[in-house]
Parts: sequence; structure tokens; C-alpha cells
Amino acid sequence: MNQYCIFAFSIMKHLLSLFLLVLLTAIFGCRKTSINCKCECNDAEQLVFQTGFNGTEISERTTYTDGFAGNDTLALSDWSAFANNENIGEVYINYEDGGNSQRKATIEADPDDSSNPVLCFTINEPHIREGGHKKGRVNTLLTGNKCFRELYQTIRLKLHSDLAVLKQWDEKFDWLTLFECWNNSDLHHESKRFRISVGLIKPNAGAGGNVFFHVSATQWKTTRWDVVWEQTNENIPVSFGQWMNIEMYVKEGDDNNGRFFLALISDTGERQILFDVANFTHHPSEKCPDGFTDFNPQKLYTSDDLINYMKDNGKKLSVYWDDWKLYLNKRP
Repeated sequence: MNQYCIFAFSIMKHLLSLFLLVLLTAIFGCRKTSINCKCECNDAEQLVFQTGFNGTEISERTTYTDGFAGNDTLALSDWSAFANNENIGEVYINYEDGGNSQRKATIEADPDDSSNPVLCFTINEPHIREGGHKKGRVNTLLTGNKCFRELYQTIRLKLHSDLAVLKQWDEKFDWLTLFECWNNSDLHHESKRFRISVGLIKPNAGAGGNVFFHVSATQWKTTRWDVVWEQTNENIPVSFGQWMNIEMYVKEGDDNNGRFFLALISDTGERQILFDVANFTHHPSEKCPDGFTDFNPQKLYTSDDLINYMKDNGKKLSVYWDDWKLYLNKRP
């Protein structure tokens, strides 16, 4: 190699190094601190919204999102007023990708009571590509929220009876998300992303295994989600085809004052506590916690393997939601 080639090669190496430095600076420099850092908040208990989905309509908002409209006979049940609440950024249904034949949110009659309209999420086939696999999603999204530092909701949940076939699956699974809270979100290009995910898990392979509720708190580490804490309640197997009354509470805090709480409430008011965790509910290195800027109060999100198993067995992958109440600063 002559001197000219050596010189040119050296210049190219330096230019490449400079390009990579600029690129990394652009990528990570765009990350910002918590969007509501140091925002003043009222800590009074507040019922923000409630609905039994009577009078609720769903219509296309964009190619991959739908919107809610209408109102119930209850106070604070108007979807338009809810979206304009001072603590709410936007409210809509997010699919991320795909078409209506692949995934859909609908208002339809309760399978066990034709007079009762409910919210239904259905996934028919994987519709979102992620690396070498696909996944499926239907979720309500509250995004750009302010002062969501103590979050409380009650809701009725019914897992379609067909989902019981998951107990007969030879595979174990750990991904079928039903609720999710985001304390710093990629949607807002925030640093120190952190989420709390509530879903279903079948911890043991082999037909006949039970399905349980599971909660995990994870933090983003450069290229992956790392577990901060997680719990599975194996004392109370999940029931299918029956309404479950869910009580959920999350308080923003560190490992001393953060709290996550989830319980089942019987029709007579008896409470079965599934989880009561005292631990981080924001990123462990967060210096200015600002609440749960994004929240999925209803969610159906899972892998292509699980979706295809349901599809191949001619079963419906659907969940139903009813009687939702959302509060700020209310405690269980």
C-alpha cells in the first residue's frame, strides 16, 4: 500500500469516527428529561372518568388508531370532556399496525347479557413486525398525562372462555399484557424509561398447567428491558369466561415509598389481594419523577406464538371490559 492510500485510509477512519460520534450524539441528545418535571400537582382525590360503555361509539381516528365518542348516563362519562381534562393529553385506541380483520376494538353485547354493552378487544392474527417475529396489540392509550402520581382504577374484566385452551398448550408463556403504566415513555422521547406491566403467565410447560396473574417492573437499558422487580400470584388461578372485578393502584415512588396494588373484588365486596408491592415505580436513577405520562387502562398485547396457537385451534383471542372508573390520588 503506497503512502497516498495509507493517508486516504487514515482520513476515512477519522471521518467514520466523527460520523458515528455525531450520530450517537443526535440519538441520545434527543432524549429529554421527564416531560412534566417539577410540575405542580393537586393531591386531592379526584374521580376523572367513569363509563359502563353505554352510549360509547368507536370510530377510525387514523390508519392505526381509533377514537372514542359519546357518553354514558353516569356523571363524568363524556369521552370528549375526558380527553379535555387538564391532566390528560390524548385518549385513543392504539393498534400500531395492521388492519381491522387482524385486530379490532368494538362495542358489543356482553356474551352472557345481550342488554349490556361492553368494550371488546380481539386479535385474530399477528400484525406488527418486530425483528424476526410478529406480535399483536389492541390497547386504550392515555398519553401525555400530567400529575398521574397516584393512579387508581376499578374495572370489570372477562377473558373469553376460549382462552382456557391456553391451559392445554404444551408451551409455557409469559407475555399476555392486560394493563400497563409508563413512567417515562418512548412516545415522548424521554430518558430513563420505566414501565409496570400486568398480565397473564403460564409458568410451566405441558398441558394442564394453570394460568396466573403476573406483574413486572422493567427499565430500559440501551437495547433491552431489564427487570427491576416482578411477582407471580400462583395462589389464585385465573378464571375464564367469568367477570372479574379488578382493583388497581399505583403510587409513584422509590424502593421505600413506591407501591403497586392489585386485587380481585367479589360481587359481595370481599377483596382478594393478588399483589401489594413496595418498590420502585419509576426508573431507579430518575432524579425528577413526574408521574405516569402514559397509561394503558385496557390492553391486549401478546406474541405471534400465542396468537397463532389460538388461531390454529379455532379459538377466539378476545377480552371484555366493563364498568371502568379512573381516579387520581385515591387509595385502596
